Amino acid sequence: MPYIVLKSGMEIFDLAMAYGIGVILHLATEILELEEEVKIENFGSGWKIYGPEKLTKGDWKEIFKKAEWQGIFNEESSFAWQRVFFTKKQKWRDDVKKVEKALEGTIPEIHSAEPIVAEVGSKGETIPGPLEPTGFKGARSKTRSPSAGNIKVDLKSWALACLGGACAIHFAWLADGTSGIIFDPEVLYIDQIEFLQNLFKEECRLKYPSDLVAVIDSSLALIQALIKRKTGENRFYSAYFSTLKHTGQQSKPGGGGKFDLEILNKIWEDNPQVADELFGMWRHLIRQGTPRGNEDLALSLAEFIASFSLSAWDHHSRVLLRYILHKKIKQKNQYQEEQIKEVMRYVH
Repeated sequence: MPYIVLKSGMEIFDLAMAYGIGVILHLATEILELEEEVKIENFGSGWKIYGPEKLTKGDWKEIFKKAEWQGIFNEESSFAWQRVFFTKKQKWRDDVKKVEKALEGTIPEIHSAEPIVAEVGSKGETIPGPLEPTGFKGARSKTRSPSAGNIKVDLKSWALACLGGACAIHFAWLADGTSGIIFDPEVLYIDQIEFLQNLFKEECRLKYPSDLVAVIDSSLALIQALIKRKTGENRFYSAYFSTLKHTGQQSKPGGGGKFDLEILNKIWEDNPQVADELFGMWRHLIRQGTPRGNEDLALSLAEFIASFSLSAWDHHSRVLLRYILHKKIKQKNQYQEEQIKEVMRYVH
């Protein structure tokens, strides 16, 4: 039976837990030299994580001794620990050690037959802001009391989500903050997680004009990479993002949201070559719209891709035409006939 993480309503946190279990199981297969593949599958109300099911406490004891396990908690690891615990400033390392200790104390008790769901309450560990847009005091949905304080969860769920977040969340810079982006897989083989981490390294120097522009550019980059890999084994439903606004010495919650990848996936499925060219052109326009003064180019494109509405297309086209008339967009980076035909299939 697979391990199961059920959704509690905190999308980013719950998804990060699923990634956390996947990372741990994958590491276990490598250390114990098992042949089982570890993968995450979305089943609507949660995620199934397939991997080794019958690990003993002795197996876990051996795993926790290995340098491979200890290495993921080091500063030199590829995991974004400091960004997950950014509010702790210089004390973020203390929380990383706490995650390691918590996992070593709770993971051996996890069984594939028992679904995992975060236990939310007034006691427990405070959720780091990047793992839940409403995890900050003062950033509440309508169903939560503004005076309720920070959201707290049980230690096991907290540690799993922190690990998964440090591994799978891509942090994009904005003109006035940062946005943490995590992709919700339809199917993801966890040994491809390094592919995801490396994919966004080149984007670290960009400063996007909005979180929506950042999440759309990241989504286009992801699907383009999957097209080039010519494999359909890894697929993603959507992207969740959590935004932090930087004001002086403090960071404040800027909300979050979800970007559905359905139409982008359909364009990919219908014509991979046209999709690759179209997505590449869109990403170029976003880069053209990143510098100050050109933001309307990126913002209007993001508005259109997020909605595929006729009004958004009209706005985007007018803005793009102005840049073309001012000779700021070369011919090769303008829409071609096949691309327009493909886009128009989904405009409503």
